[in-house]
Amino acid sequence: MLADLPHWRHPARVLELARVAVLPRPGFAATWPGDLPRRRLRVLRPPLLELSSSAIRRRVGRGLSIRFLVPDAVARFIRAQGLYGAPRPAGRR
Repeated sequence: MLADLPHWRHPARVLELARVAVLPRPGFAATWPGDLPRRRLRVLRPPLLELSSSAIRRRVGRGLSIRFLVPDAVARFIRAQGLYGAPRPAGRR
């Protein structure tokens, strides 16, 4: 979305009112677009995870943990529904 910022409605005003935090994703560069003021930009550099829905489904199918990869409610739903090969809780069919 950072690359599209100059096309937002009143981008300079947005930057007057708020600081912009950018979280780079693998395969996407966090380059500042155009001549908008940089003082309101903060690029965050957390550890990047190569994670996809396919990888999560594979982990579930192999019986591996997906804790911290999806919200707890999502993990519970996957188990309760027996999705992606997850064993259903006892007594459920």
